Amino acid sequence: MESSTVTASLRVTCGTLAVGAFLSSIRARQLAGPSAIFVALGVGTGVFRLVNHIRGNGNSKLAAAVASITFFRLCTASHRQVVLSYGCLEVLLQAYWDHRCLPTLVEHAISLITTMRVAYAYLVHAEWLPPSTLKTFDYQTNIPVAHLEQFRRNIHTNELSRCATMHPDHSCRQFAVTGTLNLLSRSAQVFVPLQSLSLAAGIATKKVIEWPKVIKGVARSMMFLTGANMAPLMLSCLVPNAPHKWVALLASMLPYAVLQVEPPKRRASVLKAISCWALISLHLQAKSSRWWRRLYMATPAKHVPWSWVATAAYAACMTQILKRPHIQSHLAMQYLYGKPMTKSRNSTDSRSNPTKHNAQGDKVIPVTTP
Repeated sequence: MESSTVTASLRVTCGTLAVGAFLSSIRARQLAGPSAIFVALGVGTGVFRLVNHIRGNGNSKLAAAVASITFFRLCTASHRQVVLSYGCLEVLLQAYWDHRCLPTLVEHAISLITTMRVAYAYLVHAEWLPPSTLKTFDYQTNIPVAHLEQFRRNIHTNELSRCATMHPDHSCRQFAVTGTLNLLSRSAQVFVPLQSLSLAAGIATKKVIEWPKVIKGVARSMMFLTGANMAPLMLSCLVPNAPHKWVALLASMLPYAVLQVEPPKRRASVLKAISCWALISLHLQAKSSRWWRRLYMATPAKHVPWSWVATAAYAACMTQILKRPHIQSHLAMQYLYGKPMTKSRNSTDSRSNPTKHNAQGDKVIPVTTP
C-alpha cells in the first residue's frame, strides 16, 4: 500500500512536469523544461497526496500546510503574489458565505469597486499592476505598447490630448473601427484555444457536447473582452476636453457593465481573477508610497523575513480552504486529491456549501454576481 501511494504521488508529479515541459517546448519552439509554476504544482501535489495518505484521515490539515509551503516556496516572486492573493480572497469568500447579508447590494458594490480598481490602475497607474499582468492586458488590447505607454504618461503631464497619444495616425472613427476589429481578432485568439482545451477534456471524458451552447459562450466571452477594452477608450474619444483622470475614473466603470454579457458562471470566475489583481494592486501601491518606505526604514520591519511571513499566511489560508474541498473547483480538487471530493449526503453544513438543488433535483450553483 505504501509503495502504491508513493507511486501515485510520483505519477501526478511526473505528469504535471511532463505537461509543463510540453507547453514550454511549444512556446519556445524547441525542447525546454517546465516552468516554475508547473514544478511547484507537481511537487506540491505529490507532497500533499503522500502526507494526506500517511495521516490516514483523507483530508489532513498537516498535508495542506506542508504542501502549501512546498508549493509557495517553489513559486517565483510574481506567482507568489497571485497565489497569496487567491488564498486570501478564498478565505474572505468563505467567511462571507458563512455570514451573507444584503447580497444584492454588497455583491454589486464590491464587484464594481474591484473592477474599477483594476481598470483605473491599468489606465493611470500601471506600476500598481505586476509586469506580467500588465503585459497580458496590453496583449489583449491589441494596441501598440508605445501608444499605451504615451497615453499613461500623458494622463499625468497633460501635454497632449488623449486622442493624440492613443491613435496619433487615425481619426477617432477610424480608431473605433480598426480597434474593435483588432480586439475581436485578439479575443478569438484568446478564447478559441481555451474552449478547444475544454472541448478536448469533455470528449476525453465522453461528455455530451452542446455545440450551440459552446458557440454562444465563446461569442459572449469575445464580446466581453472586446467591449471591456474598447468601451473605456471610446469614452475617452467622446469627451476629449474633459480632465484626464476624471475621464479615466468614469471609464473604469464600463468594464463591469460589459461583464454582464458573460454567462453567470464565467462571470463569477472573471470577477474572482479581477479581485486577485485588485488585492495585488493595493499591495504594490502601498509598497510604492512614501509613508510605507518611511515606516519600513524607521522600524525593525526591514529585518522581518517577509517571504516566510507570506509563506505562513498562504499555508494558513490553504489549510482553511481545504477544510471544505467540496465547495471548490471539482477539477482542481480531483487533481489535488486524486479522487472526487463530494459532500456527504447527510451533512447539514448548508452555509459552507452554497450548492443547492431545484425542485427537479438539478444542481444549481449560485454566484455572487447577478
